Amino acid sequence: MASLRIRPVAALGAVVSLATAASAAEDLVCIRQRGKARNLVVRADRCRPTEIQLGSFTALQKLLAALELADEGKTLRLSSVNLQVVSGSGSTPARPTAPAT
Repeated sequence: MASLRIRPVAALGAVVSLATAASAAEDLVCIRQRGKARNLVVRADRCRPTEIQLGSFTALQKLLAALELADEGKTLRLSSVNLQVVSGSGSTPARPTAPAT
């Protein structure tokens, strides 16, 4: 089992991109649901009941390999991957859905 320490804000950015469903044979990336320390953990079978599954370790590796900071850290660039942003509205020209309050 490997452990990767990332601040919660950085982890949140990775979470958004880990929407790939993990198969039973893949290593999984998990994070604790509560507590001050919320380390990302890679597990071989499944996340513990106190953890949330973020996605597959393979997807995280591909995301990190594609990331690049440019313009003195002002631009986050994804290279050699296709990026799909889904608003959740169900329509291409529609406005993005507002977050629940």
